[in-house]
Amino acid sequence: MPTYLSARRSATVYDGIAPAVRHFPDATAVVVASVVLAYLLPSRLVFPPLSDLGKPGLVVGFGLLVWWALSRLHPSLVTRGQQPMRWAMAIYLVSLLLSYLAGQARGMPPLEANGAERTLLQALAGAGVLLATADGVLARDRIDKILRWLCWGGGFMAVVALAQFVLRIDLTTYLKLPPLLAFHKEPVGFVDRGGGGLVRVAGTAGHYIEFSVLMAIGLVVAIHFARFAPLRRDRQAYGALAMLQAAVIPISLSRTGVLALAAALLLLVLFWPLRTSFNVLVVGCFLTALIQVARPGLLATLKSLLLAGESDPSVQGRLEDYEYVAPFCSSPNARGSAAVWAPSCPSSTSSWTTSG
Repeated sequence: MPTYLSARRSATVYDGIAPAVRHFPDATAVVVASVVLAYLLPSRLVFPPLSDLGKPGLVVGFGLLVWWALSRLHPSLVTRGQQPMRWAMAIYLVSLLLSYLAGQARGMPPLEANGAERTLLQALAGAGVLLATADGVLARDRIDKILRWLCWGGGFMAVVALAQFVLRIDLTTYLKLPPLLAFHKEPVGFVDRGGGGLVRVAGTAGHYIEFSVLMAIGLVVAIHFARFAPLRRDRQAYGALAMLQAAVIPISLSRTGVLALAAALLLLVLFWPLRTSFNVLVVGCFLTALIQVARPGLLATLKSLLLAGESDPSVQGRLEDYEYVAPFCSSPNARGSAAVWAPSCPSSTSSWTTSG
């Protein structure tokens, strides 16, 4: 007899996959730990000796990378078969390494070199999570378990951001686990944008843009479970999580989050039944009206950010960066003269990293 799940969801490549012999526990629990730590703990909370690389989620990612590498060395532990994510991650890491080597070839200042090396190490931690998931989480129900934790982690981050926006209280200052962890940087804080008392919030993320993109990702996953969870109460719970994460994307006052949300929904609409698309449209209109009533001026500010064009200060900062970057993309003689422009780089870079 067909179930609700089988009747509503088409088959995927993960359905029916279960290893015949499992010599060791799969990586689900550790991957869930990395997701939970990344969402629930503030981004600036680290193990003091490791500085920026001491974020608990990154530390777990490094451990997963070592675990995955060791499993590849043992003939009875290695996961065989085609896995495109290995190749995708290999291409990404090689591109980062080539970029780093190109920077070292031209000669990077110590501060720039430290930032590049930190980026490489963070990418390795991310690779550990991805590879452990690709090769160590093989059953569909285990993948769904990770995605459910991601939804609830996103819901927690959304609640923190909503409290920041409504109450002007930064709850991340209380999310501390002494004596193991310590705050490495100043709080992300509230930044005025658009006037009218509007401020940008980031939840437990390290930046407003990062927060908005994480909410868009969590929204897509929550919508999936709101449609296909076997139990009615689960579908209702994930539907509420989806609405919550959709509602907090505007309060980041980030164009990136709005565009990510639009791109995700456009892709989903191409595959949804007409009835589902209509239901999502109705919910979207309801949330838009609720936001307009609860915080007048917020949607108008977002609209002006999207349509401001070159008159927007953040767009002007990006355009100013072209003048600095252009010599590096031209002839070798021109690249040699780029050092003359170096003093202007910090100001233009800061304008890029604090906007979007």
